[in-house]
Amino acid sequence: MCRKIFGRAAIRWAAFLLLCLSFSAYAELRVASWNIQNFGWGKKKDYEAVATVVERFDLVAVVELMRPEALEDLERRLERRTGEPWSSLASDAIGRSGYKEHYGFIWRESAVSYVDGAVVFIDVDDTFAREPFSARFRNRQNGEVFALAAVHIFYGKSVQDRLPELRALAEYWDWLAEIYPDTPRILAGDFNIAPDHTALATLRNKARPVITQGATTLSSRDGRYANLYDNL
Repeated sequence: MCRKIFGRAAIRWAAFLLLCLSFSAYAELRVASWNIQNFGWGKKKDYEAVATVVERFDLVAVVELMRPEALEDLERRLERRTGEPWSSLASDAIGRSGYKEHYGFIWRESAVSYVDGAVVFIDVDDTFAREPFSARFRNRQNGEVFALAAVHIFYGKSVQDRLPELRALAEYWDWLAEIYPDTPRILAGDFNIAPDHTALATLRNKARPVITQGATTLSSRDGRYANLYDNL
């Protein structure tokens, strides 16, 4: 199981999610997960506004990254804004048919270092439309190594379309333990379901959600939350 979470917060910005957690009482590290809708498509996204939010954190898992160049652009903006080095890592394009997305990680080098193990889940049963992406990082404050995995569950036309991927997350959690032995794990992203749904029952026997009440995904109405689909 993930080690105990000591703090959490939700950042209200645009219509997307950003969650913060600190998982060590003596060496706080701010880790976030953000579905930046269609990040890298078109010219409507305010990259400076994105950087304004991301600079508050040490490590961010980016979901729904459409072009790796967008993550590289964000990295440069963060370096200009903070005056310190940042690094980023993106997966290959993942998805079925003509629609594909990337996963990404971006981090502040003074707080976090990439260790190894960046890998897309080996989905032998082809259950996931977008197989989760993970890597190991080190907290520079105390040397602790942990694994962070990003997932974007297929939404589909109804909840029934999401169930196969949701049920497969328990197997994925065990797979993470095999490839990162004796390493704390965090599974973060857009689950497109509330954490108490029965499809996640097996996963909840292995790991616990950070947020279990309220909502985390912002609605189209300013200041309102729509659901508890985004979590860690």
